[in-house]
Order: sequence, then structure tokens, then C-alpha cells
Amino acid sequence: MSEKLAEQRGFLDEQYQRIFADYLIRDLAEWLRGQISVAEDLANRMNEVLGQARSSQGVHVQLEWKPSAALDDETRQALSLVRMPYGERTSAQDATLRRVFTERIEAERDTHSSGYAEILSRALDYRSWHAFTVRVADTGPDGNQRVRRLRQLSSGETRLVSYVTLFAAAAAFYDAVSEATEDFSPLRLVLLDEAFERLDDPTIARMLGLLVDLDMDWVITWPSGWGVSEKIPRMHIYDVLRPRNGRGVACTQTTWDGAAMDRIDP
Repeated sequence: MSEKLAEQRGFLDEQYQRIFADYLIRDLAEWLRGQISVAEDLANRMNEVLGQARSSQGVHVQLEWKPSAALDDETRQALSLVRMPYGERTSAQDATLRRVFTERIEAERDTHSSGYAEILSRALDYRSWHAFTVRVADTGPDGNQRVRRLRQLSSGETRLVSYVTLFAAAAAFYDAVSEATEDFSPLRLVLLDEAFERLDDPTIARMLGLLVDLDMDWVITWPSGWGVSEKIPRMHIYDVLRPRNGRGVACTQTTWDGAAMDRIDP
């Protein structure tokens, strides 16, 4: 049985080599290169949106999407080769790429007993090879621009940064979909539950104003406040009220038209 198993494993290794030479290095590497290019384009689109979104204190965010610092040298080398078009790589570079991919796939195969497609998707998941870094900049006490880490921000600033980044990601995604499908215009919708905690009403209004600038619609629940401003052309507001000692709830509807609120009594 041991001899038979060794023979079959050797046969599989030969099959792997043929598959990698005929398919993996050409088609799959090109597919990975395309996906990485799409991800980089999305990150650039997000940064374009983020460049226009600033808080009243001048806080703004930029994102860096780069190879992860935790990558081993061989995977980092393979990633640089994947970024090259197939026709520009030498046979030696193809051999390096095939060897690194083979080792990753075999390691995944030996660790998990699953289908070949699932093994490939985990072993060659380019998303795990990259990491996002958030750079937060604002104006310092001396009037000059400064870059701060997230842990240096207040809790309110941290929430502001997270929402701005989320909105930029959604807008960039919808923009990319609209450009890719000329005959289809997606609903530019954001859904958030229990949002804007510990943000004051003016800050909430600025967040909603940013969504207006991004041509986004929204369905959002938040604990309190109205968040109205002249930048918001129209918004329906529903208040759900429940007495502390009561068993039922009451709901009121108010419509904001950009200048005033009109309450609709049930």
C-alpha cells in the first residue's frame, strides 16, 4: 500500500506540473493580475472620494493597499511576478512562479481535506497577501499638515473616519459597476443599523451631506438626533417611541425637504 501510495502521489505530482504549466501560469496568473488591478483601481477611486471628504476640523483619510508585511519572501516574489504580463516573464520567472504556487497549494492540500477548487481559492487568495493601512491627516496646532495614527484619534474622530471610509468604499464600488455596465445603473444605497453612536447632530448632518455629495441613498437607524441640513434635499424620518413602563410603541413620521420639517400624524 505504501509503494502504491508513493506511486500515485508521484503521478499526481506529474499531473500538477502539467496543470500548472498549461493552465496555472498562463490563465490563472493572468486572472490574478486582473483582480489585483481591479482592487488597486478601487483603492484609487476610494482615495479620490476621501480626498474630498473632510471634517470641520480638517480631518481627512487616505488608504494604502500594499503587500502585507507578514508575507514571506517567496510569496512576495511571486506577487511581483504575477503583476507582470505573461508575455513579459522569462521561462525562469515562470518556473519560480510555478514553484511558489505549487508549494502553497500542496501546503493547503496537506492541511485541509477539501475540493481542488476550494484548495486553489485559499492557497492563491491575493486578498490575504495585501493589507489596508489607514492614514489620517489634519491640521496641527502649528497650522501645518500632520499625519496621525488611528490610536491617536478621539473616539468621535475614529467613528468619523470609519464612516467616511465606508461611504467612500461604497461610492467607489458603485462608480466602478456603473462604468463596467453601461446598460445598468445600480441603486446607490447604504444600509446601516445603530449608526452614528456618540456623534452629535451637526456631525451626523455632515455625514449625511457627504452621502448626498456622493449621490447615495440611505436607510439608517441611529439612537437619537435629526441630522438635517440644507444639503439634504429630502429625507423621511421615523421616530419609534416606547414608554419605559409601557408595552407598546408609537411611530411618528417626519419629512425634511431641505428647509423645514413636516410631521405626518398617523
